[in-house]
Amino acid sequence: MQKNFAQIKVNELETVSTKDGLPTNEVYHLAKDKKGFLWLATRKGLFRYDGYEFLSIGPKAFAEKISLLDDQHLIVSLSSTGIFNINTQTLTATEIASPKWSDDNPDNDHFNNVFVDAKKRIWCGDFHHAKFYDIKNKRWHLFRLFTNTAEDVTSIRFFQDSQQKVWILALNKLYFFDEKRRKPVLFKTFSKSITLRTIAEYGNSFYLGTLQKKLIALNINTKSIQEYHEGLSDTEINDVLFYKDLGLQKCLVATSGGLYTFDIFSQKFSHIDQFNQIKPRFTALYLDNQLQKIWIASDAGLLKYQNGKKSCETIFIPPSVTQLPVTINAFLKPNPNEIYLGLSHSGILKYHQQNDRFTKFDLPSDISVNKMAITHEGDLLLATTKGVYQLPKNGKALNRIFPAISSDIKVICIDSKNQVWLSAEYQPIQVFSYPKQQTLKLWSDKVKNEFWTKSLVNDILLSDDGKVWLASWYSPGFGICYFDEKKQEFIQVADLKQNIKRHNQFIGDYFLALANRNHQIFASGYGGFNVLDNGGKILSELEVNKAKDNFPDDYFAKIDVDRQGSIWVGTFDGLLRFSPDFKQYAKFIEEDGLISNNTSNGFLLDDESKLWIGQKNGINILKINELAKSEEPAVFLSTFETLGGTKISNQTALVKLLRYQNNLSLSFSPLNFAPAAKNQFRYRLLGINQNWVNNGTNNRLVFVDLQPNTYQLEVSIGTNHGVWSKKPYLITFTIEPSFIETIWFKLLILVCLSLIAYVFYRYRINQILKIEQLRTEISADLHDDVGATLSSISILSTLVQHQVKDSPTAQKYLNTILEDTSSLQNKLEEIVWSLRSDRDTVGQLTARIRRIGAEIFEAKGINYEFEVDDSIGHLKLSMDFRRNLLLIAKEAVNNLVKYSECKQVKISILKVKGNLELIVKDDGKGFENTNIEGNGLRNMRARASKMKGKLTVYSKIGIGTEVKLVVSLTQIGD
Repeated sequence: MQKNFAQIKVNELETVSTKDGLPTNEVYHLAKDKKGFLWLATRKGLFRYDGYEFLSIGPKAFAEKISLLDDQHLIVSLSSTGIFNINTQTLTATEIASPKWSDDNPDNDHFNNVFVDAKKRIWCGDFHHAKFYDIKNKRWHLFRLFTNTAEDVTSIRFFQDSQQKVWILALNKLYFFDEKRRKPVLFKTFSKSITLRTIAEYGNSFYLGTLQKKLIALNINTKSIQEYHEGLSDTEINDVLFYKDLGLQKCLVATSGGLYTFDIFSQKFSHIDQFNQIKPRFTALYLDNQLQKIWIASDAGLLKYQNGKKSCETIFIPPSVTQLPVTINAFLKPNPNEIYLGLSHSGILKYHQQNDRFTKFDLPSDISVNKMAITHEGDLLLATTKGVYQLPKNGKALNRIFPAISSDIKVICIDSKNQVWLSAEYQPIQVFSYPKQQTLKLWSDKVKNEFWTKSLVNDILLSDDGKVWLASWYSPGFGICYFDEKKQEFIQVADLKQNIKRHNQFIGDYFLALANRNHQIFASGYGGFNVLDNGGKILSELEVNKAKDNFPDDYFAKIDVDRQGSIWVGTFDGLLRFSPDFKQYAKFIEEDGLISNNTSNGFLLDDESKLWIGQKNGINILKINELAKSEEPAVFLSTFETLGGTKISNQTALVKLLRYQNNLSLSFSPLNFAPAAKNQFRYRLLGINQNWVNNGTNNRLVFVDLQPNTYQLEVSIGTNHGVWSKKPYLITFTIEPSFIETIWFKLLILVCLSLIAYVFYRYRINQILKIEQLRTEISADLHDDVGATLSSISILSTLVQHQVKDSPTAQKYLNTILEDTSSLQNKLEEIVWSLRSDRDTVGQLTARIRRIGAEIFEAKGINYEFEVDDSIGHLKLSMDFRRNLLLIAKEAVNNLVKYSECKQVKISILKVKGNLELIVKDDGKGFENTNIEGNGLRNMRARASKMKGKLTVYSKIGIGTEVKLVVSLTQIGD
């Protein structure tokens, strides 16, 4: 039986409410700025919406109306606060006018229904006036429209037509603003029972919404009117919007009791019943031509409707067509305007695309249609759970054919000879002629017994070269074969010579579906899909377990290939699209418009590049060409703030931040207002991340403890279908170093340290100079006073000695006095020499040792030799060092004079490998036991230790003695 039904379109209204972060559901007005941000006037103030979050801007007061001033500013009226100019770039609010509550004039307290015209005049109303603010001259211009005080302060409203003329609605009167006379002029007076609420322009007419459930069409040329109310409930009209949807002119009407469509031709209203339960009050409509959306303000939140062309369309099966639930198991499209839908029960539907109608062809309710095929005559054949049914071309009812077959037929295919191939589960394939319906025997019984008992056929395909291919589970092989008509047998592609060494390229042995495009066979199954040429050679494979991507499902139930070579796969968990080289894949799920993620039922890619997907109670139509056009995402900076609350203006120029502002939070949006799951974000902070960092669906980036530097942040957005923006968003910002991290601070520290070092140096030099001066003064005093006294004692002792020649005792004492005095003079001379600062070089010390040695050696008749390294003569010696060195040298000389009985002495002062060496060597009698030390040798070792040097004594009887002192040159100075 055939039945016709009008198609019920899916209602594509989506609601954004407090559940989605909207601060309040009471939205009164809305507008979009140049960048694409949506601005909402709500009970809790003005908010900017980017598809992710709502940002409060300006005073938190009842926001009534919004109107754009220019590309970077909008005007908002706040009921109790006044009018504000909002900079959409810096997100700052500047007051234009505020209520004057202190005076007794109520008109000064109201600035309602704000509106900005093309000349950037800011219009608004009060109890008596329409008025505008000249923003350039900062002056108000008032025009009194009401003699008496209006009951409703919002009675005056504004509109600008396509000719840039400003119109004013004031209760039951319509004015236009005469630019020459600079005042409103009355255009039309309506019945006193009429209160005008809104106005829209279409053709040569104005459509005026009223408080009295009427839509009035006013012809601008003739001033004639026509009223419409059929189908409209008893409610006020708040806004009217004319728009085009797929080339058709449509009209949407927002009222306080519901949302309506108005048919201009039938002049009737149709109520959109999606909101019957909550019955929201709709206050404003906004046509978003860029995104092909209609935004609707209401007290149930913000609503959006996608008009225009959609990449994914949804059609639900009307409950009046067939009993629900029902699943679409199969598709067949014999011509561009009609498509057949195989149902899980009760028959098939023919969908007429041009007039959006269904035609039903009935089957018993317990019969499910599995597959469909069309014969060369144009007859439609159905493989069902109870045999095969036929719908003759131009027929009006289904009838059963092949009466001998009553089993569950899973697959049906018509080959190039118009032969019908049928397959039931775990049963041999049967082939019949058509239309004679005679059984054909194309292969031997041997093939039949060997093959069919081990095979489960899931799909049959006629390739473009006329071969019949099978996708199956075949235990001895890999599940893909074709029928060789000449050999009258099935050829397993795994057994082909060209595939013998390619068995590891098969994705498995269980194949589910086949597709044919450009002389290639595509076979999908558990674990992925294979691509073969028409001869059966494996060309490539995509194996789920070996792929780098994590696919949602490994059960590739359906497969087809579009004209661009992209491979489409239906799974239980979404629709997959693979690029021709398999390097990219995209996933389509419910957020993309699918009724459900299960795309394993009916599956057809038609010649118009539309992919038909069978669903429960409906179908999805994916328009591949439209999808390619819509997938060009762009990304915009939404917020830029430091962690702590400081907001940075939206800009792409260099942003300079202080050192403590190094914890940043940035949010981005494509401003497509799509579900968050459809947008993917990635970024790279040049200098830190050279490669892209995937941020998933999270639109916010957080950077913590950034060091002072200049950074370039690139942000790219992609769709969940794998398409990324060609041009990333680039923002450059600098974290300024704190003063202590600047070069100036470092220079200051360097200067300070240098100054401190210099002061310390000068202090040290002064101290040294003072010490040197003190040493000089002490040496001078010792030389002049003590030396002179000792000289006097020596002279007087000599004189006394001459006078007491006859007294041996006196002579003895005098000799002792002379010797002690002489010794004391020598020691004093050494002390004075060591104290003098002008005797502090190695050369001067060497000269001193030479003079002392010469005096002693010459007095004893000992030959001597001095060896001095002239390269170290200039080196400075500390006072303690030169004194210890001198005393060691003197002690060594005195010892050898006293005990060695030597004839020859050599004294060396040399520089050897960074050390200063003093060597005193004689050729005396020597001695055997060097372990026995007198006071002199112990003193020498003690002095060497103070000098951080090493003293060694080597002696051998009959050979002589060598005293050697080794001191590092680093120890000789102060």
